[in-house]
Amino acid sequence: MVSLWGSFHFSIRDYLGSIPRWRNKLLHYARHDHGYSYVLNVWLIICPNQKIVIASNELVLGGGEALPDAASALGKAGLASRTNTLFSLPMLFFMGASGHLNGIGRIPMSSDEGVSALALALTLLIVAALEINAVKGKTGPMTSVKGVIHCGVGLLAALVIIIEVL
Repeated sequence: MVSLWGSFHFSIRDYLGSIPRWRNKLLHYARHDHGYSYVLNVWLIICPNQKIVIASNELVLGGGEALPDAASALGKAGLASRTNTLFSLPMLFFMGASGHLNGIGRIPMSSDEGVSALALALTLLIVAALEINAVKGKTGPMTSVKGVIHCGVGLLAALVIIIEVL
């Protein structure tokens, strides 16, 4: 129990205590923020909507009528799930890049190494727009698995270009 509390305390202290140095841990916090968006997508969008679909399915199997909002619930859950998959490619790349991409072609990780406030703001704006799409939008090019993978690669390329150029 002590180690669990110790690691939790360290994580909170590290996150809150380094607000003035926030750009020095850009990729560290980006991983945390992606994790939070995954959890929120699953618990606030996917699970409740899947419960509606399952309840409708059970009604139909029992000889009743399908719930009228089951189709839209399935679409909402699917889009949130696809958004989680979309975020997975950049997240995995930056997790590896933060510790292993050194030397020529290195991804900058702090303001001292070239990450600007503009790059951070633009990155957060893109991620926020995609998350808003997950909540209220449409699948667009993410209708198929192939589309989600291509969008993930495109998002990864855009984020790397933003971090490297700006």
